[in-house]
Amino acid sequence: PKYDNLKKITKIFSPLQFIFMTYFFMVFVNSPDGIYGTEEGTNKFIAHYTPYMLWQLGMVLMAIQQCWFIALKDMIPLSWVTKEMMWMYCQCMMVMFVVYTVFCWAFIVGSPLWPTTMPDHPMGNFVAKCIMYGWDVISIMVPMYFAWLEGSDGNDTQFTFKELQ
Repeated sequence: PKYDNLKKITKIFSPLQFIFMTYFFMVFVNSPDGIYGTEEGTNKFIAHYTPYMLWQLGMVLMAIQQCWFIALKDMIPLSWVTKEMMWMYCQCMMVMFVVYTVFCWAFIVGSPLWPTTMPDHPMGNFVAKCIMYGWDVISIMVPMYFAWLEGSDGNDTQFTFKELQ
């Protein structure tokens, strides 16, 4: 019974994650290079950014699922990490996703949230880069570090495929 809600949400999240993650290769197929403000440049950027945005959403969904599962199983790999901290991590990812997405779509529709052109607006450019690189850290580097910690504990890993009770 304690897994019932997780099982329900997994039935929704997993197919979406599969589609979003599988579509990610289009980021490399569609070059974002184009002249900003032109129809061609905008279309190229949309074709490039949309699969990236969907991948980001897939990463958020995966973080929610994984943190929820780990919390329910009481398998948090580090003693100082609490369930509340894991939920705060998920909330941080959700906020970063929304900010990143709104920031990019504001450029696409031609109404940037703040100026980022260099050399006139170095602070706006810095904030934009912090958002972009910050996303990479929280969505890739943090889970990779925790996976490494869990995998380097010397215990064998066992995959079990069965319905949770």
